[in-house]
Amino acid sequence: MRMNRLSFADIPFVLNHLRIYVVGHMPVFGHWWTVEQPHSVVDGLGTQSFAGLAGLAGLGDRKSGLYDGMAGFTESNIYTALRPLVEDFGIVGALAFVAALAFAAGLGWRMLRAGRCAGAAPVVGFAAYVLWSPITSIFVYSTIFAVVVAFAGWTLWIDASGDGRRPAAAP
Repeated sequence: MRMNRLSFADIPFVLNHLRIYVVGHMPVFGHWWTVEQPHSVVDGLGTQSFAGLAGLAGLGDRKSGLYDGMAGFTESNIYTALRPLVEDFGIVGALAFVAALAFAAGLGWRMLRAGRCAGAAPVVGFAAYVLWSPITSIFVYSTIFAVVVAFAGWTLWIDASGDGRRPAAAP
């Protein structure tokens, strides 16, 4: 198939892979939730949700691929952004984390509407988290987390220098 030899006989193969890539995270997460999650231990340290930072701090060991094994009706190890949150903080803590993230994004949006550039960081961080959430949390990667923090620092610096404000509206 990769050698430009595609035939009608390959359609089921392609459709099966599309099914795995597009919606495979839902049954895999569902399988984990019903079979494996009841046996998980909540540690509350954030070592799964922030695996990159935990690895740098020596609190955890991040494996390549994030999770071992496959689950669900498909061969996939994609579990959504909720799995690391639930493993770290339980279901209530995971929901509280997402609510706090959404609240911060709402405040950021209000700051942007008021003309403050620093509001962009929580909005962009939340949007990236939500858009990547079918795969995993973006915060498990230390480089992405560092970029969000650097972006926040940059937008704060712009606001502090006065260059991030909109000019006053004309009368």
